[in-house]
Amino acid sequence: MKNLFIILIMLISSSCSNKYDTILKGLTKNYVLLNNEIEKDLYLEYFNLTEEQNLSDQEEYKRALRNFYNADKDILNYLLSYEKDTSQICKWIKTKNPYSSSINEIDLLTNAKGAMILFDNYLVNSVDIKIPVYLNNLSYKKLKLFYSENKGLTKDKLKKKYVELIKE
Repeated sequence: MKNLFIILIMLISSSCSNKYDTILKGLTKNYVLLNNEIEKDLYLEYFNLTEEQNLSDQEEYKRALRNFYNADKDILNYLLSYEKDTSQICKWIKTKNPYSSSINEIDLLTNAKGAMILFDNYLVNSVDIKIPVYLNNLSYKKLKLFYSENKGLTKDKLKKKYVELIKE
């Protein structure tokens, strides 16, 4: 019986992480936001897309955004698991314009930093992904403490508490 319970917990945990992985994978399609910044032919050529694929990717990105903001609050715990992932460039937040010669800090985000941005956006935003002006004030220590102290709250109350925290 104990083994069955452990297997059940593992399956539920795996199911949630697969759901969240699907959301993050969809967010990597954020290059569709460059569609208006780059000449259409160059855009399609660089990203190796047909018109149909581009439309499909746009829909997938919109769906991922909706699913992200509609996800249960356990996604926050999942995002905190990226704390040590500092070797991968984050593709969930923003794709660099390949025709731009400038580089800034946001172009070099790691998954660890990207997960913090998503954690923040989940609680203060509801439409798209924005890079908070207070990004450098965020830390995993603060976010983990906040989550552990407030994870029992409803999603709405969690959001209100978080807004109070970032105003301090």
